[in-house]
Amino acid sequence: MPGAERLLQEMRAQGLQPDVFVFNAMLTVSARLKDLGRAEKWLRRMEEEGLDLDAGSYSAMIDVCSQVGDTQRAEQWLKKMEAQGFQASTTTFSILVQAVAKLGDMAGAERLLARMEAGKVDASSSTYNALISACAKRGDIERAERWLTRMATAGTLADVASYSAVVHACAKASDLPRAERWVKTMETAGIEANVVTYN
Repeated sequence: MPGAERLLQEMRAQGLQPDVFVFNAMLTVSARLKDLGRAEKWLRRMEEEGLDLDAGSYSAMIDVCSQVGDTQRAEQWLKKMEAQGFQASTTTFSILVQAVAKLGDMAGAERLLARMEAGKVDASSSTYNALISACAKRGDIERAERWLTRMATAGTLADVASYSAVVHACAKASDLPRAERWVKTMETAGIEANVVTYN
């Protein structure tokens, strides 16, 4: 990110002091680049400047840790965030739930979703889909179905990805009649099956 460094130098040359929003932008770019080392460097710079982290700073760190698969570190940042009185957003939680589920840690992903519910943070369809997909990969039909049902109970609309993941779980377990029932349920709900459903 040489351009970012140059921007900071230009700001200082004009007598402008970078604030937390500028540094948060650098953290966000680091997350997009999946560059944890760079994000940590920006955090150190923030400390050197005497700036306090805000919700955006913590969210960016959770994001970059999740992007590189370091979910333990991401959870540590979540704890620090909550300890400072900040509430993680739906997006921040979803990123972490997806990363944990992708690693196959179903208990960890479910624990995070419980934290969301306890904190009154609404889970998005992508949050639930991450759990349902992880169940599907393991061929755990009952768990996939349970999450799809819980999704509906929470008032989150299931989409084609939600149903397709359950169909895949059934197919993986060689339970084709059950898969066909879920395709019919999906169509009854007004959701059209697509290539992903049958793949």
